Amino acid sequence: MKKEPTWREVRRRCRLSREELAMAQELGLSPRALIRNIPPVSGRKEPWKDPPGVRIRKLYEKKKKAEGKDHEEPAR
Repeated sequence: MKKEPTWREVRRRCRLSREELAMAQELGLSPRALIRNIPPVSGRKEPWKDPPGVRIRKLYEKKKKAEGKDHEEPAR
């Protein structure tokens, strides 16, 4: 059985800031999923993939926007 990656390893391999790492943890992303989805260095094979930091920020903004809509009060 392989050893599970740690958040420290994810931060190093995905080149994430502490803020992006905290966002990923709040979103409930697993370290294994982040490492598995690192785009190739050349970028030619999978040009649609954003770097992990960019993808985390987009998901976090989307979540916060959805939470804001859920908590709005109806206009009178």
